[in-house]
Amino acid sequence: MNMYFSNLLVGAVQELEGFNIDNALSILAIIISAGVLIVQIVIEKKVNKKNLEFNLFNDIYKEYLIKKIPEAKSFLTFSESRVTGTDTLVQVLNDLRQDSIFYKNTDEKFYLKLIKNVQEFEDDLVKTMNSTYDNDEFAKFINSTNQKYNKISMIIQKKFF
Repeated sequence: MNMYFSNLLVGAVQELEGFNIDNALSILAIIISAGVLIVQIVIEKKVNKKNLEFNLFNDIYKEYLIKKIPEAKSFLTFSESRVTGTDTLVQVLNDLRQDSIFYKNTDEKFYLKLIKNVQEFEDDLVKTMNSTYDNDEFAKFINSTNQKYNKISMIIQKKFF
């Protein structure tokens, strides 16, 4: 049966006037080359976009995640039933919000999610400034602070990696 279709196809092709196998192969090569070029351009655009996003991550967020926020968190102390050292962390988080403004127009979903979590973190820190704590409550506060930092970190990492 396959031989029948092969013979039928060969016969149909031979009946075409001016059919030249070299021309057909040339056209096929051109089509394949164009297809490869299009695929290459699409892949290159995706790689360039990813590289740009990675550069933005390095420029805006790397320093916050690796140095600024962890250092600011290290200033949090428990003294005389009060949490101290929150001012530094509040300022760093405020700076992070300001530095993220670029994404307000370019990726509003990411921006709003990040800003919401940063603002909640700041608000919680401000609330602690006038509150008194015992040792257990301070431990819970530190745990909550770490969770909020991790959440912000995950939002940023999910965007860029």
